[in-house]
Amino acid sequence: MVKVDDSVISKVNDPKSDSSTSDSLKSDTSNPYFIHHSDYPGLVLVSKPLDGNNYASWCRAMSKSLNAKNKLVFVNGTIKAPSKKTNPDDYAAWTSCNDKVHSWIINTVTQDIFDSVVYYVTAREVWEDLQEHFSQGHPKEHLNKYILAGNHDHNLATNQVSKGLSKEDFMSMVSGISEEQLQ
Repeated sequence: MVKVDDSVISKVNDPKSDSSTSDSLKSDTSNPYFIHHSDYPGLVLVSKPLDGNNYASWCRAMSKSLNAKNKLVFVNGTIKAPSKKTNPDDYAAWTSCNDKVHSWIINTVTQDIFDSVVYYVTAREVWEDLQEHFSQGHPKEHLNKYILAGNHDHNLATNQVSKGLSKEDFMSMVSGISEEQLQ
């Protein structure tokens, strides 16, 4: 992963930095506030949208894409919003970048997921919510672990999942498997 120059981040996060320094940094491609003319809110950064079943691959693809655009810092907490009162120009730049990253994320999720995260203010809030809800894995992964535990009937488990057992019910069903059984 390409690392953002710490001196750039410290200047961006420094509330005492003067506007002229910040303005000159905004034209520097290593600055997270730099916006390329092709960076528009409707941009779709990954080809396969997050549908709840593909979080690991979606997260990796999105992380790579955001990192390539030097915007990963808006979702990983490295860069904070400047003060609107003391640094209005930097706050405006931060807001613009945050909103673009927020849009890029919600452009790559299914409609159901979109509806649950569109009203977050920051891209970081969206990112954390998606991680919290989907990083545990897909029920099929849990089904495989459930079956591999060897103490349960494969056909019964498969039938329960195929008959539309809700994700919550299935997760409750398999959550009783101890870590020792899964190893």
